[in-house]
Amino acid sequence: MKRIIIGLCVVSALSGCYTNEAGQTSKTTMGTIGGGIAGALIGSAIGKGTGNKVAIATGAVLGGLAGNALGRSLDQRDLELQQNAQLKALEYNKSGAPASWNNPDSHASGEVVPVKTFVNDYGQNCREYTQKIKIGNKVEEGFGTACRRADGSWEIVK
Repeated sequence: MKRIIIGLCVVSALSGCYTNEAGQTSKTTMGTIGGGIAGALIGSAIGKGTGNKVAIATGAVLGGLAGNALGRSLDQRDLELQQNAQLKALEYNKSGAPASWNNPDSHASGEVVPVKTFVNDYGQNCREYTQKIKIGNKVEEGFGTACRRADGSWEIVK
């Protein structure tokens, strides 16, 4: 029990050191640290005698890998929501009509607004768009152009 409390204190102390651009804790980093500590604690409970150190090290590595994968997948949710909104805007929205997204877990949000539709010199249907992404208190704005490929998918060309 003492080891678990120490492990939780270490995770809590380290969480302030690993933040993203918005000042929020990095899910990937904290998943790696938390998984590594949990794995080491499990390894220390399983390993006995001279095998204890090997069990701790193995548990830390395996736990860190599992925690990293979980944290990375949570960070990916923001990207998935943004990409879905972008596809919706390009495919279905009239010029000027935004497609918004919001992740209540990370508090990240944004919108994609198609602003112009045209046919390029290669005969492809294209759309210019603007985009806003808000992470924490920071808002980033950008623009781009996407053109429809022969297979029907959209390719960002600018």
